[in-house]
Amino acid sequence: MLGQNSPLVIPGERRTKMGGMYASPNFTDLLESVAYMVLHAYTPTFTDQSDKTPPNPHGYAYKYKLDAQVIKKFILCPNMMKIVEKNATELIGLMFAHLSFNNKEVSEAVAEQILKSMNGVDNEKIETVMDVAKHYLLIDDELKPLRAEWVLGFPSLQTSTTFRNKLNKFGLSLAHSSKTDVHAYHTPINLVKTYSKDPLLGLLWRYVGKMDLFIVNSLYKLLDILNQDDYLAKYVLSFPPPNYNMARYTDWFVPFLENESEKNKANVYNRNPAKKAEKINKARAGAEELNKKAEEWQKLRLEAEGLSADDFKNEGEVIRLYPKPYVIGAPKEMVEFVTQEKEGVVLKGYKLVTEYGDSLPTRHSNEAFTTDTISYAKREADKLEAKIFSKPTTAGVSVSNLEEEWENRDCPTPMDILDDDDSDEE
Repeated sequence: MLGQNSPLVIPGERRTKMGGMYASPNFTDLLESVAYMVLHAYTPTFTDQSDKTPPNPHGYAYKYKLDAQVIKKFILCPNMMKIVEKNATELIGLMFAHLSFNNKEVSEAVAEQILKSMNGVDNEKIETVMDVAKHYLLIDDELKPLRAEWVLGFPSLQTSTTFRNKLNKFGLSLAHSSKTDVHAYHTPINLVKTYSKDPLLGLLWRYVGKMDLFIVNSLYKLLDILNQDDYLAKYVLSFPPPNYNMARYTDWFVPFLENESEKNKANVYNRNPAKKAEKINKARAGAEELNKKAEEWQKLRLEAEGLSADDFKNEGEVIRLYPKPYVIGAPKEMVEFVTQEKEGVVLKGYKLVTEYGDSLPTRHSNEAFTTDTISYAKREADKLEAKIFSKPTTAGVSVSNLEEEWENRDCPTPMDILDDDDSDEE
């Protein structure tokens, strides 16, 4: 399969190339044979002494030992991964889950490949990628939290670009309406790689209104995964919402599916409405099951903390959760909270003290907002920015510093000169 790219190629050796620029051979059966053998083997991080085992839905017996060099040189070879990406199946996904068990290096390599595939496949092939991701995410070992962050992503505030003379804005000071994205979803894999790929949850939200069939095909698979694993379900339910119209990330699932169902009945841009309807129904059932779990977990948490569940029931259209969702309001103060100096380099850290308040989302608006909520936050942010950062002149000298310099001289200030129409001074 690897041809000239095989690690076993001897210098000067010529190997027959399989396929070419216009024809790609189907390696699926051959790869599944490799997967079948791997699934019967122990690995360096999974032995007969291990307390837990990798996913094994077919009940394969473990008979052999797989050498670490075979995994590193052949299975995780970049050229092999390219072939796998084009020929992936559920069995091959099981193989990668088997190799990833308790193995951080392999887990990261597989996560990177899953992200590349998710960001590069079409509406139909995403289902196969989700099958691979399913077995990978359901591995029960100490690396589960890392895998969830790598593939599903982690939330962060959506912020403005930080310049040296600008305030980093977020929350209401960045928003234009309650529909503006105030949270983003990233993967740690992006932080150390040269390419930029979105994690699954970031990708799904970014594709709303653009690649809706891709979302439907991904969502019913994702919800099946979440409903099989409480850790993953709680992890996703803890995500803050994309915007202030929602209380948490998952709030857009049901409205989106209802809208897609209506579009599907009208047969809008769909060649196979019956097949899509089946997937939408699976996703809706999965979303309902997830929401029921969320309600049960919230009730248990309230009881454990001595709080009444009646205080957190939805009122009309307003979604109420515990812990409460908040709206980040106007920044009021910038405070230095850490200073480090080493070898002549000074590192200073600052935090912004902001206003905040209860969020009252209804999925299409936020009842906590008034007509002046956003404009007030923006005005306050501009005031703080003006207070902290001096306004530079064309010469690169701040006005405040220039005026301070003139105050120490026995001559008119720049403002006096501008106000004096008879003055000939420049």
